[in-house]
Amino acid sequence: MTGRRAHASGVPASVKILLLLAVVVVLLAWYSLRYIPYFDVQKVVVTTNRNAWQVPLAANRIAGPLKGLSQFELRLSELEKRFEQLPVVQRATVRRDMPDTLLVELELVVPQALVSAAGADGTSLGVYLVKNDRLLALPDEDRALYGDTVFTIEVPPEYASVLVRYGLDDGFRTVLALAAELSASADTRNALITKIKYDNNSSNNFGRMVLELSSCDAQLWVREPVSAQLIAKSIALIVQDEAKDALRFMEQAPKRYDLYADAMVRR
Repeated sequence: MTGRRAHASGVPASVKILLLLAVVVVLLAWYSLRYIPYFDVQKVVVTTNRNAWQVPLAANRIAGPLKGLSQFELRLSELEKRFEQLPVVQRATVRRDMPDTLLVELELVVPQALVSAAGADGTSLGVYLVKNDRLLALPDEDRALYGDTVFTIEVPPEYASVLVRYGLDDGFRTVLALAAELSASADTRNALITKIKYDNNSSNNFGRMVLELSSCDAQLWVREPVSAQLIAKSIALIVQDEAKDALRFMEQAPKRYDLYADAMVRR
């Protein structure tokens, strides 16, 4: 009875020993390969989902010291995490290309807009981008990755600090989505809207979104959530209105228009 239980209960001892020896051999072989120069990294190729030249400088600083290390001492998952800790990197994939090349593929964050903490005089105190619903500081060296492809939204420094600490609120999510849609329009992006400001210090949940239209010497104050299409139509009306005003040049301050979901008011 006892012998029958021992036979049925598991793998024979000899098989266990063979499996253990096999594991030890594999580990020793893997460890030994680390000391063969043939497998030392000679080249690290970093690519992104954007233009080939748009590689974050910090990513190159991570990649540079990898040269000379053995392929077999690198932990690819840890390397991927290091790259993904960079504010501009959404996802990283690292692969070995034997014998001596390491391939790094980076998916950069594609922001709806950049965010600038602006002082009372308009001076930028820091630029941020949104990653995973969080506001992260964008290093100066990486701003060229985005150029003028997206708007930069100016917000008060105090509000920027709140967004950094607690994440985005619903009002700012709406503003980001509007900025992204307006950025996709060649007319509004390239010719009309020269600056976007946002302040959540308002009596409503949305806050106040201000679009500066320098060519019209006017401002469009968006006072509640509206569609990007309505904003575009409103801007077209402002352009027509300003073109009819022959005495506009005599005024000192930009003309202000307030936009609501069902009306636009000239102040």
